[in-house]
Amino acid sequence: QIYNKVPADDASTYTDNVIHTACDLAHHTKAKAIIGLSQTGYSAYRISAHRPKSDVFLVTSDKLTLTQL
Repeated sequence: QIYNKVPADDASTYTDNVIHTACDLAHHTKAKAIIGLSQTGYSAYRISAHRPKSDVFLVTSDKLTLTQL
């Protein structure tokens, strides 16, 4: 499973805050896309939880994560 590599509490709080801000900014600016990097897929999982109207593009260098996104 891709989401079993959840970051430590401090890192996940920071990551969740950045993701929330990105989704909020995309909403207010009517952005067409949110683009990001994700090594474990956690960012993709959290962004999708916000259900943004923008398209979401995430890049990873991990082949396993890529097949599960």
